[in-house]
Amino acid sequence: MIVALAWRNLWRHKRRTFLSATAIAAICALTIFLPSLQLGSYQAMVRAAQGVLEGYLQIQHPEYLDKPATRNSFKPDPELKRELAEQGVTLVERAVGFALLSSDSRSIGVQVLGVEPERESRVSTLPANVIEGRYLNAGDEVVLGVTLARNLRLSVGDRVTLLGTGRDGSLAVDSLTVVGLFSSGFAALDRQLAQIELNRFDSTFSMLGHRHALILETKRTPDEEALRAVAVDYGLMLRNWQALNPGLLHAIQLDISSAVLMYLILILVVSFSMVNAMLMSVLERSREFGMVMALGVRPLQLGRILWLENLMVTLLGLLVGALIGVAATLWYEHQGIHFTDAEEVFAQYGLSSVIYPALSPLTLLAGPMVIVMVLMLAGLYPVWRIHRMNLLDAMRAT
Repeated sequence: MIVALAWRNLWRHKRRTFLSATAIAAICALTIFLPSLQLGSYQAMVRAAQGVLEGYLQIQHPEYLDKPATRNSFKPDPELKRELAEQGVTLVERAVGFALLSSDSRSIGVQVLGVEPERESRVSTLPANVIEGRYLNAGDEVVLGVTLARNLRLSVGDRVTLLGTGRDGSLAVDSLTVVGLFSSGFAALDRQLAQIELNRFDSTFSMLGHRHALILETKRTPDEEALRAVAVDYGLMLRNWQALNPGLLHAIQLDISSAVLMYLILILVVSFSMVNAMLMSVLERSREFGMVMALGVRPLQLGRILWLENLMVTLLGLLVGALIGVAATLWYEHQGIHFTDAEEVFAQYGLSSVIYPALSPLTLLAGPMVIVMVLMLAGLYPVWRIHRMNLLDAMRAT
C-alpha cells in the first residue's frame, strides 16, 4: 500500500520527477565512465613504465633500491632459478653500473645497463625502439639513448670510451662501438642510458657473475607472495612496480584523491537539489499531510512514503544512468578515445594518444553506491520536517 502510494505521488509532478531522475542519471553515468577512463589511463601508464625498462617484478639485493651502488649485487643461485621456474616465471638478468662516457669532444656521466640481448625484448621495449642502427649482439657494442648520442656528438659506427668503477673497486675501462640509437619516449632515459652486452659488462665492471636485478617475466598473473617467499629464503627482496616506480604510484594516488573530491562535490550538488525538491513537495502538500494526520495517519508513516518516493526516483535515475555509463564505457573500451592533438605530449611519457577506458566492478559500483547512500541520508531531512509538523498549522496551510 505504502509503495503504491509513493509511486503514484511521483507522477503527480511529472516534470519534477523527470528533472530529478535526469540529474541522478547524469551524475551516475559520469561516476561510472570517468573512473573507468581514469583506470584505463592508469593501466596504460603502468604498462608504459613497466615495458620500457623496469618490468613488473624484480628481485634485488635488499639494499639496492635505497643505495643503488655497484657492490649491492648478488650472485643468482641455481636453486633460486629453479624455484622461480617452478612458479611459472622466466628470468632476465641485468647488471647496472655508472660511468663516464667520452667521445672526442665531450664526456657525460651515464647509467650503463648490462643486458642479455636475446632476452631483453621480453621485458623491455627498447630493442624495438632502436631508430638508427640495430640492437646489441655481443662484443664491444653499445646502444645509446638518442639524446645522449646527440649530446656526445656521436652517431652509429663511432667509438666511445667508458670509464667507471668496478664492483671490487677496480677501474672499469672499455672502448665501445655505437651500433644503435634508441628513443624510449622518456626524456630521462634517452639522455642518460647506455646498454652493453651482459658478458661484456661482467668483464668491464669485474662483476664475477653478480647481478643487480632479475626481471621476472610471466604470461599469467604472478603469485607475488609465493615469489616473495622464495626471494626471502635467499636473502633477497622481491619488488613490484609500486616499489620500483614510487613517483608513478604517488602521481596516481594524487590524481585519485582529486578525482574523488570532484565526484563527491558533484554528488553533493545533486543531493542538495534533491533535498530542495523534496522540501518543496512537503511544503506544497502541507495541507494534505495535515488532513491525513487528522484522520489518524502517523507522521512516521507519511515520512516513510516520502522517503520511498526519494528512493524510487533515485533508483530510476541510477538505472538509466548505469545503462548510459556502462554503454558509453564499453563503446570507448572497444573504440578508444583519440587525443590526436596531444600526440607529442603523450609521446614524451611513452604513452599512446589513444586511451581505452577499463570497466571494473569498482568503477561500476563505487559511484552508484555512494550516490544511493548520500541521497538516502539526505532524504531523512524532509522526513524529520514532517515529524515536527504541527497539525493545526499544516491544516491552515495554503
